[in-house]
This record gives sequence, C-alpha cells and structure tokens, in this order.
Amino acid sequence: MMKKLLLAAAMAAGLSSAPLGGAQAQATLDAVRARGQLACGVNASAPGFTVLDAQGRYQGMVADLCRGLAAAIFGSPDRVRFVPLTFATRFTALGAGEVDVLMLTSTHTVLRDTTLGLRFTAYYFYDGHGFMARRSANATRVRDLAGATICLQQGTTNEQITAEYFRSQA
Repeated sequence: MMKKLLLAAAMAAGLSSAPLGGAQAQATLDAVRARGQLACGVNASAPGFTVLDAQGRYQGMVADLCRGLAAAIFGSPDRVRFVPLTFATRFTALGAGEVDVLMLTSTHTVLRDTTLGLRFTAYYFYDGHGFMARRSANATRVRDLAGATICLQQGTTNEQITAEYFRSQA
C-alpha cells in the first residue's frame, strides 16, 4: 500500500507537470519504468536550486526533488538522469520527450496551460518582482526606470512581464 501511495505522490508531484492527461501520464510512467531511469530536466546553474559540484554531481533543492521522484518510482534516488536545459529550451524538450519531467522554476500561466497543454502540480517556489537602482537614478517608482537597462534572465516569464509593464507605460 505504501508503494502505491508513493507512486501516486510521484505522479502528482512530477510526471503530471508534463503535457499529460490520465492515460498519457500512465504511458509516461510505464516508459520511465521500462527505461529504468527518470529523465529530469533541470537548470544546471541556479545556485540553491541546481548546480554541479566539484565532483560533477547535481546538488540543490531541485536535484533533490528529482532524486525523490526517482526514489518514489524505483526505490532508488540514483535512477535519475539529469538533463540540463535553458529557460528557452525547457518546454520544447518536455514536449519532444527528451525529459519526463521539468524540475526547474517555471511560472504557471494560463497560456502555458492552454497552448502547451502543461499540467502544473505542487508549487515549491514563489517569487515576485523587485528592482534596485542607484540612488543617483532618482527612481521612486518602477516606471521611473523606463529606458534604463534592467538585468533579467533571458527567456523567462519575468523578462516578459517586465517588458509588458514598460510597454503599457509608454
């Protein structure tokens, strides 16, 4: 009974974040079991989430989530293959079956639900927007930064939201 509960938890926590319905989720789980290894998409350079240590082993919260899902499926945290992805390639890799699950920060949006057919599950990270500027910029509101250079990770939802905000203020 415990194994079935762990399997159900694994499905809910990981595999259902792929573009899957019930039958597709089962087919994906069957393929993962047949392969004997979970392919877990990660961002390899996100300190605290996932980084490679000096021995070339993935460390961090997201790496631990991948290992936990592998342990729930196979009874071993070592039956996971980490697939480094960028923000720009993550959903393409998932849709093409290069990974079984994405375990990297991805904003849940209605657009991703509808156009990509993704099924997001439990959230493990919440974020927001904040801006820092030099005092000499005399910026007291975000819109005072219009025309300024703002550093963001390319291809992220944060980049899109920031660009949309400044377009709306023009």
